[in-house]
Amino acid sequence: MSQDKECTSREWTLLEIRQADRSGTYVFAIERRSREWRAGPDTGGRLDLAAHLVGGPGADAPGRRGRFVGSFGGSYEDCGTGGVVYVLTGGNMLLDEDVRGLRLGSYLQNEVVRWVLDKSQHRPGRIKPIRLSEVDARTEVQRDRRNRFYEQFGIAFDWGPPVDGIAHASGRSRDALTTADLHSKREVHGVRVLEMLPGLRELVGKAWDAKADAARADRARRDGEQEIAVMRSQRNIAWAVAAVVLVVALLAAGLAGRAYALGSATPPDEVGLPDLALMMGAIWRPWTTGAAEAPDGTEPPATGGAPMPGS
Repeated sequence: MSQDKECTSREWTLLEIRQADRSGTYVFAIERRSREWRAGPDTGGRLDLAAHLVGGPGADAPGRRGRFVGSFGGSYEDCGTGGVVYVLTGGNMLLDEDVRGLRLGSYLQNEVVRWVLDKSQHRPGRIKPIRLSEVDARTEVQRDRRNRFYEQFGIAFDWGPPVDGIAHASGRSRDALTTADLHSKREVHGVRVLEMLPGLRELVGKAWDAKADAARADRARRDGEQEIAVMRSQRNIAWAVAAVVLVVALLAAGLAGRAYALGSATPPDEVGLPDLALMMGAIWRPWTTGAAEAPDGTEPPATGGAPMPGS
């Protein structure tokens, strides 16, 4: 006579998922619970997978770190008379919207199929039919994404008539489907699986490296802002000096015009005004080019700088 018994286990793994079309890297903690039981001649088992977001875009928002984002699962039962029946759809089979498209669902379902294939090595059986509703196929894009999700594991369907012009919107997996028709993947593209403790050490190291890189970038930004502030200050000083030179030149030109009116031999357009551009250029050029030049284009003398008009 068979003795009733039950075995349970629980373990955690980490997933690191990076997508080219999304910023940053997502990290999920996957809780895996399995249960095997025997009650007289009947046997059964169950696998439950729960995904929790622990790192990535949006994970640092209040109340979001470590949050539950979805669950998948599978089970089997052998009651003797009808053979072994496997169920591939457990859990809520639904991921939070902000983590869809990361292949997280494909990874979880692949783990369910792998578990079923492992159990079916000694207990081959049939697959409980899976029903697909048109609710999940409002558009052709939604339909194709959903159908590919199941078909990638070898699950074939008998489809109903088109719904609102969309074919293959609803259907049911074939009754003759068995565990021999299923296939799993060795790995899911873009998903990296880490053991919990080694994975934590690696991810913490990456986090510290990223923090150090951010600190260096922040220092470089502050240094750059300081340099820009100095340049702006120099530019403001240059404008102030230029304004003073302009006022002095205009005053000189005005005095020269008055002297000419009183009988001076030098007309005003030969005193002050022609030299204004030379004076402005001689003072302005060192602030803009970093090296002063004489008004005639030659290098200024080593001790006197740019020559002043009339020198």
